[in-house]
Amino acid sequence: MGANTYFLTRSGRTNLLKAVDKGIEPSDFFYGFYDLCKKSDRFEIVEVHQSNEWFSNKLNGFSQNVIGHNFHLLSTLRVLVRLPQNSILYTNIDSIALPIAFFRMLGFIQFDHIHLSQGLTNFLEKTNKQSFRFRLGCSILSLLLKHVSDLLVLGEGARSALTEYLKTKSNCLQFGVDHSFWQASESDPGHGTYLLTVGSDSNRDFDTLKRLDPRYEIRVVTRLHLGELPPHMKLVDCEDSLELRNLIHNAKLVIVSLNDISQPSGQSTALQAMAMGKPVILTDNRGLWDRQNLIDHKNLRLVPLFDEQAIELAIDQLVGDFAFSSSIGKCAKKTVEKHYTIQMMSDRLMERFDLLHFSLRKRFV
Repeated sequence: MGANTYFLTRSGRTNLLKAVDKGIEPSDFFYGFYDLCKKSDRFEIVEVHQSNEWFSNKLNGFSQNVIGHNFHLLSTLRVLVRLPQNSILYTNIDSIALPIAFFRMLGFIQFDHIHLSQGLTNFLEKTNKQSFRFRLGCSILSLLLKHVSDLLVLGEGARSALTEYLKTKSNCLQFGVDHSFWQASESDPGHGTYLLTVGSDSNRDFDTLKRLDPRYEIRVVTRLHLGELPPHMKLVDCEDSLELRNLIHNAKLVIVSLNDISQPSGQSTALQAMAMGKPVILTDNRGLWDRQNLIDHKNLRLVPLFDEQAIELAIDQLVGDFAFSSSIGKCAKKTVEKHYTIQMMSDRLMERFDLLHFSLRKRFV
C-alpha cells in the first residue's frame, strides 16, 4: 500500500461524482482521478469550499491583480490540517495549488504535491512585458512553483509558456475524455442540421464566428454574455452533459474558435466531439496540445487565428463533401481511442503518483 492520495478540488464535485456514478455525467473533469478512486480506497476526493471572509476577499483581490489568480489561503489551510502529513495531494485549481506551494515553502506542511495547471500563465501572456506587474507576477509564481513536487500541464503550448515566462519545468499529461460516455447511437448516424460551438471560458473567440456568412446556422452553448448575436447564431440551453451529447450528435460539425493563448482551451469540447465521430474545426493557436497526433485534413480541420474565410472554407469542405467529412469523423474517433481516453490519462497519472510514493517510502521508512 502506498500513501493516501487526495484530490483537492472546488466545491460541488461531490454532486458531480454521484452523477458520474449514475452514468449521467462523464468522468472527464476529475482529470483521471475518478478511475483511481474506483480501484483503491487510498484515493479520495476532497472539496475546498471558498471562504468569503474579509481577509480572503482582500487577498484574492490582491492576487488577482498581481498574478491573475485567486489565492484561497484560509479555505485550503482548513482542509490541509485534517489530512495526514505523509500523503500526496493532487490539484487542478491554481487558486488551491498556489497556497499549498506557499505552505510547503514555509515548511508548514510536508505533503508531496502534484498540480495539473490550467492557464497559469494566461494573465502574464496578456500583461505588458515591460511592466512592474509582469515582473512581480513572474517572480511570485516562479518562487511558488519551485515548491510543487510535480507540475503537469495539458499541452505542449502550456509547457512552453511555463518555460518562457517562469523558467519552470513541467510535464505534459494529455487530457482524456470518457469515451464510453461520448458515444453516438449506432442506429442513428446523426448527420445533423446545424453547426455547433461550445465553450464558456474567456479564451473562446466568438467575434470571428459572428462575422461568418449568414447562410451558416450556428447553435451556441455558453455561459458567457456575448451581446447581440447575428441572425445566424442562436443561443441554446444545455443543462447537463446528456443534453450536450445530444446536441453534438445532431450537429453537422463542431467549431472551436479560439484566441491565441497557450492554455489548451477548447480541448475537452474538441475531444468529446471527436470521440463521437464528429468533424471538428479548431483554431491553430499556441495552445494546440499535440501537434504530432492532431493532423489537419486527417482527423480534424485546423484554421488560422481570427480568420472567418478559413472557417467558411473548412465548413464548405466538410458540409459539401460527405465522404471527406465521414473520413475526418472516423479518423477523429480512432485518434481519441488511441491517444485521449480518460483511462489513458488515469494510467499516466498513476505513474506520476507511483514516483512520489517511492520517494515517500524512502523518506518515512
